[in-house]
Amino acid sequence: MVLAELGTSISRALQQMSNATIIDEKVLNECLNEITRALLQSDVQFKLVRDMQTNIKKIVNLDDLAAGHNKRKIIQQAIFNELCKMLDPGKPSFTPKKAKPSVVMFVGLQGSGKTTTCTKYAYYHQKKGWRPSLVCADTFRAGAFDQLKQNATKAKIPFYGSYTESDPVKIAVEGVERFKKENCDLIIVDTSGRHKQEAALFEEMRQVAEATKPDLVIFVMDSSIGQAAYDQAQAFKQSVSVGAVIVTKMDGHAKGGGALSAVAATKSPVIFIGTGEHMDEFEVFDVKPFVSRLLGMGDWSGFMDKIQEVVPMDQQPELLQKLSEGNFTLRIIYTESDPVKIAVEGVERFKKENCDLIIVDTSGRHKQEAALFEEMRQVAEATKPDLVIFVMDSSIGQAAYDQAQAFKQSVSVGAVIVTKMDGHAKGGGALSAVAATKSPVIFIGTGEHMDEFEVFDVKPFVSRLLGMGDWSGFMDKIQEVVPMDQQPELLQKLSEGNFTLRIMYEQFQNIMKMGPISQVFSMLPGFSAELMPKGREKESSAKIKRYMTMMDSMTNEELDSSNPKLMNESRMMRIARGCGRQLIEVMEMMEEYKRLAKIWSKMKGLKIPKKGDMSALSRNMNAQNMSKVLPPQMLKQIGGMGGLQNLMKQMGSTKDMMGMFGGGDK
Repeated sequence: MVLAELGTSISRALQQMSNATIIDEKVLNECLNEITRALLQSDVQFKLVRDMQTNIKKIVNLDDLAAGHNKRKIIQQAIFNELCKMLDPGKPSFTPKKAKPSVVMFVGLQGSGKTTTCTKYAYYHQKKGWRPSLVCADTFRAGAFDQLKQNATKAKIPFYGSYTESDPVKIAVEGVERFKKENCDLIIVDTSGRHKQEAALFEEMRQVAEATKPDLVIFVMDSSIGQAAYDQAQAFKQSVSVGAVIVTKMDGHAKGGGALSAVAATKSPVIFIGTGEHMDEFEVFDVKPFVSRLLGMGDWSGFMDKIQEVVPMDQQPELLQKLSEGNFTLRIIYTESDPVKIAVEGVERFKKENCDLIIVDTSGRHKQEAALFEEMRQVAEATKPDLVIFVMDSSIGQAAYDQAQAFKQSVSVGAVIVTKMDGHAKGGGALSAVAATKSPVIFIGTGEHMDEFEVFDVKPFVSRLLGMGDWSGFMDKIQEVVPMDQQPELLQKLSEGNFTLRIMYEQFQNIMKMGPISQVFSMLPGFSAELMPKGREKESSAKIKRYMTMMDSMTNEELDSSNPKLMNESRMMRIARGCGRQLIEVMEMMEEYKRLAKIWSKMKGLKIPKKGDMSALSRNMNAQNMSKVLPPQMLKQIGGMGGLQNLMKQMGSTKDMMGMFGGGDK
């Protein structure tokens, strides 16, 4: 985090002083010089650092200290107090009150994160019970209203702005009046970002402030602007009555000392700090805990607040008593909770709140952990779930069967979700989990984000697992990008098994339109492993474009021939010269073409649906079609045609399972 290096440097200086045998003038000066260097390197203004050093020396007069005084503690306290003074000018900021309209105007440099901070400020107060609203009076920056609108909509906060009105004063006044009529008790006005040399924009800011008469003007400062912070903050203070400061981008690599300079320039306290892009990455700023952490002294106030949040009320006095006695044992930080009680209370609560899907998350456990399996049984017995889902990591490999079976023997597993399907795992563990639990896979997780979660469809999965691609998914994609009148012709060519270079060229064109190329290639038989290595999607995309460039240099005869022997070395040399590539690259493309032609030729005889319906074609991809593409050895390993049919049947109860939740086909 920002200022971490500053804190380390100051703590090191204090530690060196503490290690000194005798605290004399030399040790004090060395300590102060080290702290001074750290502050200057962190972009704190020179005058502030010099004044702090002078003040500490006035307070800590070693010659006047009587014997017995703890000089180290006195010096540390003096440094603590001076840093607090830098961050707290002693003038409290305006605090909005509920049920009474307060207007807060945000000002700052362009790019300081002002618009995002406005929404964070509104969202913070919304969670505390206020009725906030947002007014976009930034008519200077293109897209400012769109950004505020998007943020406000996401946070469910009412907003006001205009795409046509160019007068920020008029927009601000109209917005404030509107939200006062709607009884909003916190009206936040976002203004254009400006630089101290932009006189016209500063005049505009003064006019907005004069027209809206805000109860509080907040200066938003980017923690990374360094030494310029003091002058910029002072320019804003001279134009409008800045009453508080919010420091943004405190999660980056900025030195952050500019925050101290901004406080000194505006004579206004820091009230919040932004620590990230998300709405909840916004913290109330408290000077003493902040400086305590900076000096390596901890933050007892923050610790006590956390204690209040997580420790039950009846247990707090006992815990505080133990802490006051200095008795800190492992038992104090270990609090055992009853998962059965939590599960029952949670289910009962959400039933009363009319929730129609209550999901109970339990502790992870291993088949050898008998106590945890007993706990799992007790939770299941107490909550009586309609469905127990076994979540399995796709990368655990051979252990999948035994682990899944252990869960099935303890609770009635009704479905399986396989996670981490975006990694390098082979995924065969999914087959083992199904075999062990006799339950279908209903979803697969393909990444860390909320939307990287797919309904499981057995045929595409088995197809991809066996190197056959996902015809259903591919046909859906083809349907999106291939014009309707061209679809029957394409299907006819596939059913004939004639895979020409022209077909490959056309399909490369389609693939480039379909979205993420790695996702599309995973659907195609024979593509994913060779042409699309994991983590090299950009390189593979470039390779496709090179192939298409080479094919642009071919004659119609070469493109339409399904005879690979036609492409002799003489032709390939001509193609290489025509497209500006090496002969070896053309030869590589032809090898790729031969390999794909061999795979696609196995689709010969595929039954074509009436009217060339591609979605119907994907439904026709049954076990018999799949068996044509499988190598004989692999088909034999899974028990021939009968084994393949049983495998697909066993994994394919997804629709029945989704019906439990009112989903599936109607």
